[in-house]
Amino acid sequence: MTTDAKLEWTMALDGGRLRVNYDVSNMTNASIYVVDKLVMRKGKKWARTDQVTVMNDGPGSVKFALAAISSDAPAATLYTPTFREVIAGQILHDSFTVDYPLKSWNPVGRTNPIAPDIKTATLMLQYFQGEPARWNTLESDDSQPLKVPEGHSPRLLRVGPQPLPTK
Repeated sequence: MTTDAKLEWTMALDGGRLRVNYDVSNMTNASIYVVDKLVMRKGKKWARTDQVTVMNDGPGSVKFALAAISSDAPAATLYTPTFREVIAGQILHDSFTVDYPLKSWNPVGRTNPIAPDIKTATLMLQYFQGEPARWNTLESDDSQPLKVPEGHSPRLLRVGPQPLPTK
């Protein structure tokens, strides 16, 4: 269990979607960087996406991942997401929504359909401490430069499982 960052979260139905609210607390004396957006291929270029990875996570459970994780058919390459800084002692408040009923998705593709007996969910969020060796700018049509870290030591916060809300 990590002591440099803490992840807390809640889920609620919001129309035909599931809203996940989360807080990331930086409990260090230095900056940490947490995943901001997942990145996916768009033709020969790269693009940020508002989607999060949604995949089965063992019997009766699903995982939501703001992290570079493999799909159900392991990929040779994982796509490094974009990150944002959380300065020492600060808390990042954010949220995302996913389709409800849940649909599987991963930026590298090839996910199994969500099992029909899902009752709980787990949240995963990738982060790293301190500055990376460098920031690479990927070729993109995004309005802002698409920068991803290189030479960093990724860590993973994982919390849950929590019961999924009922309709």
